[in-house]
Amino acid sequence: MALPVKIKTDENGNGILEDGLPVFEFDDGSTSVLDVAGAFKGFDQKMANFNQERDRHTAKAKELKDQLKKYNGVDIDKYNEGMEKIKAIADQKLLDESGAESLKKSMRSIFEEELQGVHGQYKKTLTEKDEAINDLNSIVYDLAIKNEFATDPHFSGPTPLTIYPPEDAAKIYGNNFKTEITGKSLRVIALDDNKNQILSKKNHGEPASFREAMAQIIETQAKTKPILRNAKTGGPVTSGNIDSGGNITNIGVGKDKIRAGLLKHHGQKF
Repeated sequence: MALPVKIKTDENGNGILEDGLPVFEFDDGSTSVLDVAGAFKGFDQKMANFNQERDRHTAKAKELKDQLKKYNGVDIDKYNEGMEKIKAIADQKLLDESGAESLKKSMRSIFEEELQGVHGQYKKTLTEKDEAINDLNSIVYDLAIKNEFATDPHFSGPTPLTIYPPEDAAKIYGNNFKTEITGKSLRVIALDDNKNQILSKKNHGEPASFREAMAQIIETQAKTKPILRNAKTGGPVTSGNIDSGGNITNIGVGKDKIRAGLLKHHGQKF
């Protein structure tokens, strides 16, 4: 499960930064400046420990299966017990075919029960490790993506370029980004609305950085939606607040109007 964390904002809805790092606020009211890059180093060690534990259980299960194969369905304890009986009664020839078949069935049943127990424990262990890794990946994604939105000039700083604060931007555009862990490296991958990777226009053939991809997305949406912030009014640039001479005629678009617009167009996310 992801941590109950959100970016702390000021009265204007802008993300608060300390020493260039975003301030996060938890459900209990406490706050903390988080260094995502530093936190990821600790996550990397946990990932390595999870992988080692999974590999150890895999090797142990294989070892047990290989050992059991050597006895071809025979339980060692029952086998030894049977051999002692055979030695005791061999000279009397009391072991008949029905008795031998009954012993074989009993040993086969015990072995199958033990093998099912080994498989069940192995499967349970793998499931627990996979769930732990998924939770860790979710935390890494949440912190990495929110950190990008908290420091992006489209949504943060004294004069954000759009009308969206970081928290709202993360809800609207969060699906356009994913994290990818390769070895000890964490990358943020940008995707368009068709889930195709967004490429850089500066470095052809290379993946676009978060900020470059965000600029492309904003540029496309701004052609049809009033999402850019008017430098003088603080609200969106629309024909309704600019006269024929380019002068501002309607000063101020409050947070309530912006929130109403978000609910109208992105209601399922707010």
